Amino acid sequence: MAWELRRIDDRLIEQAVRPGAGPVPMPGRAPMRTAPAAGGRATLTLLRPALLRLSWVPDTEVQAADARDVLRQSLELVGHVPYTVLVDMHHITIINAGARAAYGSETMVLAAAMLGATPVDRVIAASVQQSVHAVRFFTDEAAALAWLGSHLPDASPRLQ
Repeated sequence: MAWELRRIDDRLIEQAVRPGAGPVPMPGRAPMRTAPAAGGRATLTLLRPALLRLSWVPDTEVQAADARDVLRQSLELVGHVPYTVLVDMHHITIINAGARAAYGSETMVLAAAMLGATPVDRVIAASVQQSVHAVRFFTDEAAALAWLGSHLPDASPRLQ
C-alpha cells in the first residue's frame, strides 16, 4: 500500500514537472481519459460519464476555431451524449466573439461551470452567459462540480 501511494505521488510530481504527463489513476478506479484540442493548447479530461474538465495552456486567447475544435473533441470524448463541462479559466486571457458564439450555441452542453479566481476571470466568464445552456461562475471547484452534478442526465452517476 505504501509503495502504491508513493507511485501515485511520483506520478503527481511528474505531472507538475512535465505538463501533459496525463492524469494520475487512483487505486480501484479506471484512469481518466484525456484528449488534446485546439492544436494542443487545450486539454479535455473525462472526469465521469457526461462530465468534462477543460483546461488551457497559459495566456490563451480562445478563437472561434479553438472553440469549434474543443466542442468536436468534447463530443468524441463523451460518446456523443449531452454533457456538462468544468472550464478552468485560470489561463484564459480572452474568449473572442466567434468563440463565445460557438460555445453559447452548443445544444449538447447541459451546463458549463466557469472556474476562476480573479475579477478578470469573472468578466471573461460573464461574456459567455448568453448561452442555450446554464452557465455559472465559481471560485470553488467543489461547488462547481456539485452544481454540474445537478445538471447531469439521470443515467450518469451523480457527484456527491
